[in-house]
Amino acid sequence: MSFCKLFLLMVSFIVTISCLSQGGTNPGVTPTLTSNDITRNTYLDPAQRFSHMLLESQRNSYVVISNYKVQGTPYLFGPQHSGTLYANQTNGRSASINYNTYYQQLEMFDSLNGGKPYVIKAADLDSFTYSYELDGRKDELHFISSKIIDPVSSCFFQVLHGEGRFRLYKKYFSELGIVPTNIVQSNLKQFDLNYSYYYLDTETKELKKLKARPVSIIKEFRSIRDVSPVINEDLFSSNPESYLIEVFRTLNQ
Repeated sequence: MSFCKLFLLMVSFIVTISCLSQGGTNPGVTPTLTSNDITRNTYLDPAQRFSHMLLESQRNSYVVISNYKVQGTPYLFGPQHSGTLYANQTNGRSASINYNTYYQQLEMFDSLNGGKPYVIKAADLDSFTYSYELDGRKDELHFISSKIIDPVSSCFFQVLHGEGRFRLYKKYFSELGIVPTNIVQSNLKQFDLNYSYYYLDTETKELKKLKARPVSIIKEFRSIRDVSPVINEDLFSSNPESYLIEVFRTLNQ
C-alpha cells in the first residue's frame, strides 16, 4: 500500500472516531433536553418545559428521598403558587400551595402554622385551582380529586373539558429517573414529570385512559361519532391537547 493511501485511510479512521464520540448516544441513557432543544421541538407540555429548564439551571441542588439524591422539583411549575381549595362543597379557601406530583398531594401554607405546610391528600379535598406564570403568560388550572371520578386511586386530575357526557382529564405524575450526565453516582436521580390523558363517560361512570394519537382517538369514539374531520393528523403533534379538547366538544354536541 502506498504512503498516500495509508495516510488517507488513517485520516478517514480518525474522522470517523471523532464523529462517533461527538454525535453518538448511549442507548441506555436518555439525552439531556436543553432550552434550545425545547424551542425546536414541535410541542412540549408547559409544565414539562418548566421542569426541564429547572433541571438544566439547577444541576447542583437536590432533595433527599429514601437513599437517593434527586435533582429538580416534584412541584408542578415549582413551589408556592396561588390557589383556591374546595372541600365538601364549602366555599373556597385561598392559599399559597404546592402541588407535589411525586407524592400526589398538596402542601398549603398558613401563617398560623409557623410557615410549615399542611399536607392535603386527594381524599381530603374535592377540587382546587392552581395559578402559574411561564414566559410572562399567566394561567389558572383546575383540578379535581380522584375520589370524585375514580375512588380507587388517590391523585388529582386536571380538568380539560368538564361538561357534557364525555369529559377530558389530565393526570400529572413524577417519577425518579436517570440523570443523563451521571455515570458515577448510583444514588443520583432526577424528577421526570409525565402525564396521561383520561376521559369519563358520565353515563357508564367509566374512566378510561386515552392514547393521544389520532388513529387511537378516532377508533375509541367510532361507535359514538366520527371525529376524524376535527383532527388534522399532520398538525396534531404541534399541539395535541387543543385537538383533544376540540374532539370532546364535538362528541358532546
